[in-house]
Amino acid sequence: MRNPLDIASQLELDGKAYYLRQAARTTDDKIKQVFEALAQDEERHYRVVQDMKKGQPSQSDDTNAVDVVKRVFAEKPQKTDELMAEITVLDAYEEAINLEQQSVDLYEGLAEEAVGPEQKALFARLVDEEKSHKTILWKLMELIQRPEEWYPYLNL
Repeated sequence: MRNPLDIASQLELDGKAYYLRQAARTTDDKIKQVFEALAQDEERHYRVVQDMKKGQPSQSDDTNAVDVVKRVFAEKPQKTDELMAEITVLDAYEEAINLEQQSVDLYEGLAEEAVGPEQKALFARLVDEEKSHKTILWKLMELIQRPEEWYPYLNL
């Protein structure tokens, strides 16, 4: 059986690669910034898991994806046609939500099996961050699917 921390490490690397591919595919600068921020978060999660594997305390900063999304979508997009062009990649966003859910499920299981309060707290934090990623992606999908119903976009 593979070490759960090895599984978590690979999941984070896969997530980072996925978000970078999506950032490269999009033509919308705002969406690109969101995917790049999500990729940075996945890299940070990878480093946290690696620190745990080494028995070292984590030197991780908080997630910045939420702040990036709030900044880039602070105002209603001027051209909803640009957002509608992204409708062809909605499947990619749904896949990203599924990847985030896999991470949530893994980290919830690891939190239950944690050997100490520090590990348990770390996995609980990663669960919260992966859930916030899911929320970001879901709200991005909503914006793309219904730009005419603009509302204060993120209430995270």
